[in-house]
Amino acid sequence: METTKVKELRKEYGIQDSRNEYTEEQIIELSQRKLYYIRPYGNDETGNIHIEYKQVYGYISEDEPARIFIKDITITGNERCYLPVKKIEHCTEIKKGIYHDEIDDIIYCTTDELQFCLDYEKKHVEKNIQDEIKEMKQELMKLKNADIVFKQI
Repeated sequence: METTKVKELRKEYGIQDSRNEYTEEQIIELSQRKLYYIRPYGNDETGNIHIEYKQVYGYISEDEPARIFIKDITITGNERCYLPVKKIEHCTEIKKGIYHDEIDDIIYCTTDELQFCLDYEKKHVEKNIQDEIKEMKQELMKLKNADIVFKQI
């Protein structure tokens, strides 16, 4: 059972992960953890793909199934509390402490290996672009080879 002090610290730091019990020291330590949030997005005007990264307050819970908790208004919509944004089981572990959510194409990095993550994301984006080019070429070939057929109904 958590002490009153732990409950006060939870409220003060916004750690509402109720599935785990923490000590005062653990709450303080969790509130100081940060992770990198990395995601690509396309610019419709230029066609360029930008890789955006940001260091935010966040941690990975140690329970099963572990979740990534983030405290950032632009990501979670809340600046006062840590909110779970993804289950680890829905991510691919690229390297210890680095997880790739391939569905939303976001990398969560709990280490200081930012450059590794940026290089990884760049290669991933380049592969996706090549796949899109291949699909577009196939569609173009279909259009080039299309026949116009007259059909009486």
